[in-house]
Amino acid sequence: MVLDFHRGTILRIDLSTASTRTEPLNMEWARLYLGGKGLLYRYLFEEARPGLDPTFPDNPRLSVTGPFAGTSVSTSSRLVVGCKSPATGTILDSYVGGSFAPETKFAGYDIILLTGKADWVINSPVGGQNFFALKFSGIWCDFWAITLEQIGQLMKHIWGRKVSPEELMRLGERIWNLGRLFNLREGFTAADDALPSRIHDRAFAEGPAAGRVISREEFATSLAEYYRLRGWNENGVPTEEKLQEFEIDVRL
Repeated sequence: MVLDFHRGTILRIDLSTASTRTEPLNMEWARLYLGGKGLLYRYLFEEARPGLDPTFPDNPRLSVTGPFAGTSVSTSSRLVVGCKSPATGTILDSYVGGSFAPETKFAGYDIILLTGKADWVINSPVGGQNFFALKFSGIWCDFWAITLEQIGQLMKHIWGRKVSPEELMRLGERIWNLGRLFNLREGFTAADDALPSRIHDRAFAEGPAAGRVISREEFATSLAEYYRLRGWNENGVPTEEKLQEFEIDVRL
């Protein structure tokens, strides 16, 4: 008897539109390239157009399981994560264990394919800052890759109730805004949200960005977007609406 351990489905997530859809896994590619690294390479060849700027939102990011993920086969519940590397312009692939590969299979997918750019995700600069403000307020070691769900379980014993990831991220955002207010009170301004001059004046020597610089105009545009995502005004000051929304009890 021949067993097929592929689930036969790809989950596509478009972060720009916050939408998802599924499509059949190309089973001929699965036959030719097996899974994991092989399918990552084949789908990247198909999805990443020639000359794609890897810093653009349409650079596909894939998480690909192996055929034995979620089974009892020893050391098989791993996955590969890859894309076109912003550092080299070539294939970037990395490998991870844990529960994500089998959970992906149990959910019915062989591949999760991300495109687009989200306004608010934990791994964005804003979401990441909020998460680490939360993490280091609990004084958990940086080497513990603790999740929001795990923090929620711990906080349940302190607060005596269920704690959602959304509530925890709000707590982190409150703390981050408080730190911003302190810095502003002590004279920090938007002019101090700056990069060293060499970043703007010296071109990258190698890689896909060779010959390019991050112009002051590009940085100013990105900084304005960051302020917008934060809910701060054009001077990088948290608005009164933001302070009230997060119950922050100090003012400048």
